[in-house]
Amino acid sequence: LHTLDEDLSLSLNSCPKEGFSLPKDVSVTLVIQCSMDRIWLLRETCTRWPDPIVLVVYIPHDTIKDITVRSILLDPIADIVTNCPQMKVLLHIHGSDDDPADSSSYPVNVMRNKGLDAVSTSHILIMDVDLIPSADLSHVVKDNLMDQIAIANHSLIASGGNEKGIEEIPINAVVVPAFERKVHPPCEDIESCQNYLKEDPNFLPSLFNDLKECADNKNCIVFQEDMNWEGHHTTESKKWLKSEWYEALDG
Repeated sequence: LHTLDEDLSLSLNSCPKEGFSLPKDVSVTLVIQCSMDRIWLLRETCTRWPDPIVLVVYIPHDTIKDITVRSILLDPIADIVTNCPQMKVLLHIHGSDDDPADSSSYPVNVMRNKGLDAVSTSHILIMDVDLIPSADLSHVVKDNLMDQIAIANHSLIASGGNEKGIEEIPINAVVVPAFERKVHPPCEDIESCQNYLKEDPNFLPSLFNDLKECADNKNCIVFQEDMNWEGHHTTESKKWLKSEWYEALDG
């Protein structure tokens, strides 16, 4: 969390008098891995995230031996790619280039690493396919990076460094709070989950105020807080949701 004083004095997003742009070499790629039964979720993600996406899809080796089955598998991927030009899809055929003796496990770390190897932007956001970004997340992340760059370079100049005026890009992590949409009744299968989105375009909150309303109505909670309250506790997502974005100054 920034302090309020820092945000007001150093943030490029604090009512700028002139236009500004993100440094040319700063951009963010969304890295996602999933199995074929989760591909449908990418339709919603693609409408909300306009920047680069790298998707690694898990395909068991046995399923691609049959030409008919292979075609059925690849059709949904082709459909997503057609409607999501910002997305690069990598197939991970498990059981061939991993451990042929073990085709039952889901190699999540191997797939994430494959996705990371395909990134060409300065920053990445690793996300499970079941998490859907807010409609403005790509812009919010860029704004946050701009703030970090402004603060870092201000500190360098104040300490006598950065004499050449070259912008330094700090190597920091950005934490994105995750929330869970509760459904009543719970999904019995993938089709019933899909129906929630089909029947109600506003089923998943799009922006911050939508999320607040969803939480007020007890339809949205901090991710898994009802079964694993410690999981996201240190993110302080509830404070963030109440717009308590600034840490108190000592003293």
